[in-house]
Order: sequence, then structure tokens, then C-alpha cells
Amino acid sequence: MLLQKSLKELAVKADASNLRLWGKIKGTHKDYFVVEGTSVQGAGEAEEGSMLEARGAEGVNKFAYWVSNSPAGPWTVLPDISSEDLRASKSIKVLFSGDINRKIVTNPFYFKSEKEYLRSTIARIAFSTTLVPKGVYRTIEDNPNDIEENVPDEGPIPVPPTSEMIKPQNWVHYTRNIL
Repeated sequence: MLLQKSLKELAVKADASNLRLWGKIKGTHKDYFVVEGTSVQGAGEAEEGSMLEARGAEGVNKFAYWVSNSPAGPWTVLPDISSEDLRASKSIKVLFSGDINRKIVTNPFYFKSEKEYLRSTIARIAFSTTLVPKGVYRTIEDNPNDIEENVPDEGPIPVPPTSEMIKPQNWVHYTRNIL
């Protein structure tokens, strides 16, 4: 109940929509509750020459993420990330502490704080674990990089039995790979 009330308050304060609990990440001192959603604040075009993808567009910055150490808040929005942030986060292994402003000391040197590392880790997890049943979506003929819901003319796709859905070959990744 605390989480639900806190998310309603966050939606109003941050002018956010489609909020959902993304998950919980354990820390050495405190844990992170992570919320995913769309936000008007910070959305728009990426700057010319910037390595950032625009928030709200396709890619790793499509959604905004908020974190809190308690389900009751307060919520802190995580920054958008660049390809450099993703590359750097893949090269280090650090335990989260629960303090988003903590400077990370590691080899190879990481020039950012825990909030950028956390946001990069969330993006890597989200892109590698979002699965859908095979056949629910199809590629668009004009642009094979885009997908659409697969709605045949003769009606909805029949739902396979549960015994078939336990087989890995009946699942596909929904999101494209991170470039």
C-alpha cells in the first residue's frame, strides 16, 4: 500500500505516466526500489554531437527510472546514459551501496558516481531480459528494424498451452540489442 501511494505521488510530482515497479536491487548498506515510467520532464531531442539518445525515443533512454531506498519514497530520477556510460559499466564489477551519490573507486577507473552505474546496469538488465512469446510481434515489411503487434486477419493468435511455453525456443527478445 505504501508503494502504491508513493507511486501515485511520484506520478503527480514528476508529471510521469505508465509507472511500474521495475524491481529491487540489493545494496551493501541500503537497497534500491526501482520504478520505470515515461516522463515529460527531460524528454526531447538529444543535443547535436551528444552521445545521449533522446529520452522518450527508442533506445536505452526510452524510459525514465526513479530510485528510492524505501517503498514510501522520496524518489530520485536517474540520469540519462550515453554509450560511453554503458561501455564503462560493462568493464567494472562493483557492489551497490545504496548511496546514489557515492563515487566509485575501481580499476579500471570509473569517472562517474553510483547513480550512473546503477542506471547503466538497469539498462543492460532491461534490454537483455525482456521476453515475449514467439509470434506475438512481427517485423514491419518497410523497415525490418521496427516491430508491430502481429494481428492476423482471421483473428487473434491462438494461445499455446503452458507445456509449450516452458520451452526456450517459444520465447524471443522484445527489445533490440543495445548498439
